[in-house]
Amino acid sequence: METDTTILHLGAFEISFFHTNHSVPESQGVVIKTPVGVIMHVPDYKFDWTPVMGKPFDVQRALKLGGDNVLALLSDCLGATNEGYTVSERGIEDTFDQILDKSEGHQVFITTVASNISRISQAIRSAVKHNRRIVVAGRSLNQNILVAQNMGLLSFPQDVFVPDDKSSKEEQSGILYLVAGAYGQSGSALWRIANGEHKTISIDDGAAVIFSADPIPGVHDQVNAIIDHLTYRGAEVYYSQIQENLHVSGHGSQGDLLMLAGIVKPKYYIPIGGTIHHMRAYRNMIEKMGVTKDRIFEWVEGQTLEFTPGMAKFGKPIETRNVFVDGGQVGEVGSVVIKDRQALSQDGVLVISVPYDKRERRFIDRVQIVSRGFVYVKESQGLMNKVSGLASNVVRRQAPGSDVMAAKNDIEREVGHFLFKETGRNPVVLASIVEI
Repeated sequence: METDTTILHLGAFEISFFHTNHSVPESQGVVIKTPVGVIMHVPDYKFDWTPVMGKPFDVQRALKLGGDNVLALLSDCLGATNEGYTVSERGIEDTFDQILDKSEGHQVFITTVASNISRISQAIRSAVKHNRRIVVAGRSLNQNILVAQNMGLLSFPQDVFVPDDKSSKEEQSGILYLVAGAYGQSGSALWRIANGEHKTISIDDGAAVIFSADPIPGVHDQVNAIIDHLTYRGAEVYYSQIQENLHVSGHGSQGDLLMLAGIVKPKYYIPIGGTIHHMRAYRNMIEKMGVTKDRIFEWVEGQTLEFTPGMAKFGKPIETRNVFVDGGQVGEVGSVVIKDRQALSQDGVLVISVPYDKRERRFIDRVQIVSRGFVYVKESQGLMNKVSGLASNVVRRQAPGSDVMAAKNDIEREVGHFLFKETGRNPVVLASIVEI
C-alpha cells in the first residue's frame, strides 16, 4: 500500500495512512477524519531514525494529515514503564557478528520473533559475512520469510538457504540456524531441539544459541527451562541478562510516547496495546505534561467511547468474545471440536480397526489397536490384550446384517468405560470400520 496516496472513504469517514516504525515492517499509523473531529490511531510504534528496514517515522505526513486540531490520539502504551527512548535496531547486527566470530568452528542458532523481519535480515547478513548458509526451522519463520521475500523485503540469493531436512549432511560450522520458539513455546522447533526431539536437527557440544528476543510477561519460566536444557546439552547460550544488544523492543519508551503526544497535542489521549498498569503509567506520564485526568481515557475490553462535538465520554459497553482461526476457517470452531482437542492433548487417542466384509455384511473378529499419546503399546501389552478381547466380544455379538454404526458406537462406549475404570484416563476412542 502506498501510504502517501491511499485514501479510503467509508461512509462519513475519510481514512489516510502514514509510515511508522515497529519490529514488523511496513507498519502504519491511521488518521480518521470524522464529522466530529480527527482521530489519530498509532498502534505499536517507536521512533527509529536509522531503521534497518524501511523508512523512519513519517512525522511530517502525520502532522499534515492530523492538522492542528486532533480530537483524540490512540497511542501504543506498552513501553510507558520504560524510561528514555527505545534505541535503533541497527546495533544488533554488530552483536551477531561478535558472537559468530567467537563461535567459529561451531554450530550457531539464532531465535527471534517470527514477525521481526528486520532482525531476521540482520541475522542472515551476519551469516553471509561469516560464510554460513541458513537453515530455517519452524513453520512460522518459514512462512514469514517466504512472505517477506515475495514482498521484496528480503532479497538474498536462494542458494543461501538449506532445507532443514538436509542440514545434517552439511558441515555444521558453515550453518546458521534460524529457529522459531524464542518464547519457549512447547512443541516449537527450539523446544524440540533443546529436548533432543527434533527429527533432523541436533545440537552439538559447544554450539552457540542466541536469544534475540526478550521474554514477554508470562513466559519467563518456559524460556528459562529451555535455556537450562540447551546449557545441559553443552550449548553456550546468549540472552539479554548476560549479553547486551541482543534485542531492541518494537515499542516506544517514555521518550517516544511523550514525543508523539507533544507533537500531536490532541484534545483527548487514549492509551492502547498495553495492560492496565501500562495504561496507568501512560496516564501518569501525560498528566505531567499538564493534561487533566478527564482528558485521558483508560479503557478495558468491551468499553466504548462516544465523541460528540466538544465532548468525549464512555458509552454503552459491548459484549466481546474470542474468534477462533482454524486454518482457513474463521469463526466458531465448535465446543465439541474444542473438547475433543482438549481430550487428545490430555489423554491421547486409541484407534480400534475392525474389518467388515461388505459382501456378506458381517464383521470379522480380527481387530487391531493403535495408541497415540495414551500408552506405549509394547510396555502395556496386558492392557492392550484386554482392550482387544473386549472389542472382539462386541464384534462377535453382531449378527450378519447388523447396523454398522451401532456396532461402532458400542465398541467406543464399552472400551472407553473400561479404560477409565482401569487407568483413570479418558483417551479419545475411535472404532474404524475397514471394509474388505
